[in-house]
Formats: sequence, C-alpha cells, structure tokens
Amino acid sequence: MATTYEQTSWVTNNQTCIVPGCDKPAPNQCSVCRCVKYCSAECQAADWKTHKRYCKQFEKQREDNIQKRLDEAMEKPDKKVCTGCNTRFRRDYPIDQECPDCGYVACEDCSCHHSRGTCECPNSNFGSPYCNRQPAWYHGARGRRYDGDYHPEGYNLGPETDPDLYEAEPRTCDNCGLRKFCLSPAGVQELSRMF
Repeated sequence: MATTYEQTSWVTNNQTCIVPGCDKPAPNQCSVCRCVKYCSAECQAADWKTHKRYCKQFEKQREDNIQKRLDEAMEKPDKKVCTGCNTRFRRDYPIDQECPDCGYVACEDCSCHHSRGTCECPNSNFGSPYCNRQPAWYHGARGRRYDGDYHPEGYNLGPETDPDLYEAEPRTCDNCGLRKFCLSPAGVQELSRMF
C-alpha cells in the first residue's frame, strides 16, 4: 500500500512509491528533502504539484534533526584537563580560559592571543564574537572559516574614516544582532589580506 503525505513523517522507511495507486519499489527519492520516494521520474513529475507544498517543510525537519544529532554528539570537554594539550589542571596550574558556549578549556600554554580562534565555536572565540574584530584568516572553527558580518571598532577603522570599506547604511549584524555599519564584502577581503 502506498504511503500518503498525511502518513509521512519527515523521514519514511517505506520503500514503495508515494504516488497513490503505485506500489512499485521506489529506488529514487526527492533530491531536495530526501524524504519522499518514487519509482520513476514520471511518478515524481506527476506528484510534484502535491509534493511541492511539503518539500521545504520536510527538508527543514530533516536538517533540524541532523543538527540536533550533531549537537547531541558533541559533548563538552572534561574540565579536569586542557582541551588543547590534555594537561591535567592543578591548583598551581589552573584553567586559563573557558568558553561559556562550547565548554573548551585551555591552559596558559594553549591559550592564544584574544583575537585568535582556539575554541570550538564558529562565530566567536571564548564567548567574544568575531564580528567586532578586524577580519583575519584564522577566524572560525572546525576547519570552517567565519563568514558572517564584521563591524570592527577601534583599530583606527570606522565608516567615517574608511567609507570605501564599509556599507553605505547601518544594518543588523547577522552574528551579534546589533545595528552597525558593517564592512562590505570588498572591505572584508581587503582587511583579511592584511592579517
């Protein structure tokens, strides 16, 4: 018996085509949501009018579930040892830095300068967001570079002194949520080359 959309959760274990009246084995799936299965391209085309109402919803639910599993899998590190070098903390050798978000703990030897990224957070370093710093190639985590907004304060930079590096109007930063004059993509690229 074919599965209907009302019976379909965000992931289906049913191996038959979802098109009503078609009970053929379904080796193909929707390439966007990956939740609905079809026996052929013809059945998929015939079902598109119905499926397009659900497709984005199924995709969002699938992505949310994947992210939830990733978040659950990433346990916070043990606070008895340095996450960087595995040195045991003692009374005379305490934690030097601890990230309030990811739980990364660093000893004095593994702590980097305040602008370098060492914890596991993609948008900040030990709770300090990258967006209010001057762009640098090392901002980011887990091998991915931070690609959010920048609105550095200080560093002898500003929309008044360097209008060619900044966007014309202030807007809400996609990282911290504050309304600021953000660097333009060309400004980020120019400043990233310098550091």
